[in-house]
Amino acid sequence: MGKLENLIEKYNRYLSKGENLNGVKLSQHSLQDLNLRNRFTFEDVCYFQQLKSIAVVEGKLAVEDGQLVYKLLGGENVDLDTINNLPLGTRVILMTLFCKLSLSLKG
Repeated sequence: MGKLENLIEKYNRYLSKGENLNGVKLSQHSLQDLNLRNRFTFEDVCYFQQLKSIAVVEGKLAVEDGQLVYKLLGGENVDLDTINNLPLGTRVILMTLFCKLSLSLKG
């Protein structure tokens, strides 16, 4: 199991108990807000796949983690309903990675 997969599993475990990674209880409003903020568009997914590939080639993302991102984003069969219905923790970690790659790989 790779670093990214471990992090996703850990965050999903905490969120399933309604807690953040520090063990602090989250309100229903906070969970709903997280759910709304961590939804992907088709353009997001396409750009994320490009960023992920570049990050793997440049050694900024482990190959194993890159393969997991590819799989979670649907591989060749992108389906936004499937992606946006992944467990909340999975989407939060993916969106965080997407944002970090977007910032770190800019020009």
